[in-house]
Amino acid sequence: MVETDATSSPVAREPVPRPRLPDRRTHLIEELRFRLTDPRVGAVALGLVAVAAGVAWYLAGLRSDGAAPRADESVTNPADDVTDAVETTADDGPAVLTVHVAGAVAEPGVVELVAGSRVIDALEAVGGALAEGDLDQLNLAAALTDGQRVLVPRAGETLPAEDAAPGDVVADGGLLDLNTATKAQLEELPGIGPVLADAIVTDRDERGGYRAVEDLRGVSGIGEKRFADIKDLVTVG
Repeated sequence: MVETDATSSPVAREPVPRPRLPDRRTHLIEELRFRLTDPRVGAVALGLVAVAAGVAWYLAGLRSDGAAPRADESVTNPADDVTDAVETTADDGPAVLTVHVAGAVAEPGVVELVAGSRVIDALEAVGGALAEGDLDQLNLAAALTDGQRVLVPRAGETLPAEDAAPGDVVADGGLLDLNTATKAQLEELPGIGPVLADAIVTDRDERGGYRAVEDLRGVSGIGEKRFADIKDLVTVG
């Protein structure tokens, strides 16, 4: 309100200055500075950083599990299968057989064959048998052993018992000698498998050798029918 009097003209008053409001940015800076200097705020910040680092480590672990096997997990390598197969072959026997093929064959000599080869494989390795060779005296399907000799007799010749391949039922008179037969040769007899062949060899050793074919009756597992099937194929030397 302007005061007036009768003798003077109205006089305007100076406005009263208002207090200056602080700048908002300045206020925020001051507030932040205060917070940073407060030790409680620092402890909370460190805790948050630790939590964030833990979460990041956990997520990285999940991604690595999906991308590759962990260190404690076994990894199947195809090369390991090959190594295992080679080691198994080495445990079971030689991987390569050295065999001497002689007699009526195209190229007599010593040949190397893979384990598990048969007599016919040995003959093919030396070019086969000659026309005068008597293959009926050989068991072409018999399995070979390392260091064996395969002799192909000529027509009219008799294959010696010592040259019979495992599995051949050959001895004096074309019969298998029970006292000298190997387990593999016994298994070629009708109805004689690995178990009975072992039983025959054990019984033979306990007796000190067989004196007659009928001694086979004492082997557990050889009944009347099985004995009848093999008695004409064996002999006792």
